[in-house]
Amino acid sequence: TSAFHAVEPKNWKEARRSNMWEGWQKAEHTELKTIWDMETFEIVDTPPGVIPLPSQLVYKVKRDKYGEIARLKARLVACGNFQSPWEYHDTYSPTARFSALRTITAIATQENLDLFAFDVEGAFMTSYLDTDVYMSLPPGYSLPPGKTIKLRKSLYGLKQSSNLYFANITRWLHAYGFQEVSPDGCVFKLQRGEEKLILSL
Repeated sequence: TSAFHAVEPKNWKEARRSNMWEGWQKAEHTELKTIWDMETFEIVDTPPGVIPLPSQLVYKVKRDKYGEIARLKARLVACGNFQSPWEYHDTYSPTARFSALRTITAIATQENLDLFAFDVEGAFMTSYLDTDVYMSLPPGYSLPPGKTIKLRKSLYGLKQSSNLYFANITRWLHAYGFQEVSPDGCVFKLQRGEEKLILSL
């Protein structure tokens, strides 16, 4: 399919009517299977008085360096704007300052270090929730009457997702010997002999 004719659907209905529906449907199934395999949620009886959060699928065309379609991606997102205050605690999550990134680049140049940039797939789904959050399946999918989803792990769209992910990865980095080297807590360093690893979140 030409990159110039690919339209990202705004919702499930648009994806269903798209001439690329087969690809979008495959992307949906891949996303939901990943979430299920990661044990992100469990199916439970809907507790009395609970109104589950709505959710939706967000569609994205991933392109290669030539602008052509590399793959189609669907992401399940919780509608966190409907969350009640008791469904989350902290929401703050720091990000590295641009000055820190400039410093890392300068150090890498001076010490002849390799520079890499990478994305953590399903990053938010590695963190366990510390509150009870119930959610419905997105449009196009359904559960038996009286059933709903209880999230065990964080999901994109929840107000606390980035906060929980940052706390989780910080604990992991400390366990592996990384030390924080920036005031904002977003730059970590690991030194073993002559080998050095600097990581910015």
